[in-house]
Amino acid sequence: MPRAAEAGRGYATEEGLQEKTSVRGRGIRGRTGVRKVMQQTRCCLVLLTSGCFIVQVLGAALLSHPRDVLMESVNMRHVLRWSPPVVACSTVRYSVQFQGEFELHILNGSWENSQACWLTTLNECDLTADLASDSDYNLRVQARCGEAASRWTNLPRPFNREQTRLTIPIVGVRVSGTSAQVDLPDLPSTLELFLTYWRKGQKIKVSPLKVPQKWRPFHMSGLQEGATYCLFAQVYFPSSNRSTSSEDQCFHVPDSSLCLLGPVTVFFALVLLVVLVPVLLWTARHFFFILLHNCWHQEPLPAALIHDVEDEMIYLIKLDHGEEHHTILVLEPSHTGTQMSSI
Repeated sequence: MPRAAEAGRGYATEEGLQEKTSVRGRGIRGRTGVRKVMQQTRCCLVLLTSGCFIVQVLGAALLSHPRDVLMESVNMRHVLRWSPPVVACSTVRYSVQFQGEFELHILNGSWENSQACWLTTLNECDLTADLASDSDYNLRVQARCGEAASRWTNLPRPFNREQTRLTIPIVGVRVSGTSAQVDLPDLPSTLELFLTYWRKGQKIKVSPLKVPQKWRPFHMSGLQEGATYCLFAQVYFPSSNRSTSSEDQCFHVPDSSLCLLGPVTVFFALVLLVVLVPVLLWTARHFFFILLHNCWHQEPLPAALIHDVEDEMIYLIKLDHGEEHHTILVLEPSHTGTQMSSI
């Protein structure tokens, strides 16, 4: 009996071990299946990513990138320009991105899109509003034709708006009475404009006047009649401590008393012309006849040539001598006794 009991316990133990082994095997097979599914999913993601990359590379290879990218900055107006790529595309669109020190150091080197120049058809982009700080900016442009996109073309060197070129301000003056209007250039608020004006000969007594945007054009009043005034304008860039100035420009304020002299002179000139023209015409005509009579004197015509043919008596003389003869027409004046006959 004890041996039978031991044999039963041994059989039960073997069955338990087999059951545990089968459960463990099922767990291993389950984990293996999960691993296979994860590997297949990973392969699909890699293939998908590779496919997208290949499509982008092929698209970029089909479309050449913009060339000759440069920045033109004049009076704090910053315009990025480039040459279009040589592609067989009806409409090429361009996108511009910029990267300042904030994007480079704080935003981990990210790029910002220029909203005014995103998918534009122009070959230039006004970045004045985007480049709002005195820091270095990296700029780049990309071309697109349908789904194809070129690689980004970077500006060769970072741009800083302190590099902007200041031009000589153009000043125009319009005088009206004792006032004058000074036309000044339209400049952004980042540039300061100063105007210096003085009466001629008193330049050392004046100082420049800052002219804000709301005072443009600038009005000068209370000017002295008959005097000459001079002025010049200066553009100042505080960030770079640079400036440029115009040449001295002078203008004259007319005297009101002299202004009336012109119309009065014109009136008297017209009156004198109306009076003298008839006199001159009569004198010229009279002098012409005198000159004609003295230089080309004519003898009077004979009396026989003055009378009309109607006053003459016309008659025919016939000769009846039986000889050949010709008829003769004789003209005899009525007031003389002269007779004409044929021989």
